[in-house]
Amino acid sequence: MSCAFEPSLFGVPVKYSSVTEPIFASDGAVINSKDELAKLKISDFFKSGLMPLAHKFYDDLESLVPKDYSVIFPKWARGPLGVACALRGMENILIDMLSDPPFVHKLMRFITDARKEYTRSRRKFLNRNEAEGSLHLD
Repeated sequence: MSCAFEPSLFGVPVKYSSVTEPIFASDGAVINSKDELAKLKISDFFKSGLMPLAHKFYDDLESLVPKDYSVIFPKWARGPLGVACALRGMENILIDMLSDPPFVHKLMRFITDARKEYTRSRRKFLNRNEAEGSLHLD
């Protein structure tokens, strides 16, 4: 689902191209003021961002492959810093790290909790308790 997957779950716009994978819009931060963090909600495993597309791809592939073949549903790959950069904007998150560490801690806690919920939902959906964990690009 590309690097746009996790940010899309919180409303960061996705930019599509005919020549490369989708990316998130660097000017599409959804936390423009620090108060907006309190308004963010944990994503819906079926409806948020690119999730409907992920489910469609998964269902389509499952219907095409032999029953003994295992199709992988997208894991949450990006680490908290990568997601924070998308939600807040790279420049803003770097300034926040210096000027307001408690805010950055709250943001990282929110992202970590969202990832934990995604992982629980994914495991329930797949009826598998796979090992998780990666920090792509963090």
